[in-house]
Amino acid sequence: MNTQQLDDALRQYEKYVEPVELARQSAIALALFPGDDPVTNVLPSIIAGSGTAVLTSLFFISKKLICEVRIKADGKTLDFDFASREYVTNVRVQESTHQIRDENNEIVLELATAAIQVIFHYSGVGCNFEFSGTEEERTY
Repeated sequence: MNTQQLDDALRQYEKYVEPVELARQSAIALALFPGDDPVTNVLPSIIAGSGTAVLTSLFFISKKLICEVRIKADGKTLDFDFASREYVTNVRVQESTHQIRDENNEIVLELATAAIQVIFHYSGVGCNFEFSGTEEERTY
């Protein structure tokens, strides 16, 4: 992804986090990607909070690396790490749909949910992508 494509990818998550804060929390991690291995995908981890969806992490993925930037609400903390895609040994996927019904048992909202767990090198260390939202909001 070039800089404009990366900015466009981040822009879609501004409804969850202020743009300046999203840029601050992502900038250092993005700067650490090697020049010969640029980010090719951005995936969110979104969970259902009390009454709203919450962006908990952004995953920046290149041909060789996975970087998880955990989004912090305090405005002071940076929390991210990198792992080599070469050492992914297991990927577990769970996906489902939940219907929210009103008092007349009519469907008022249908939510798609997914959990993807990536395990590295048989150590049990890994990362988790989560999604909870409408089918239109799904990015994978």
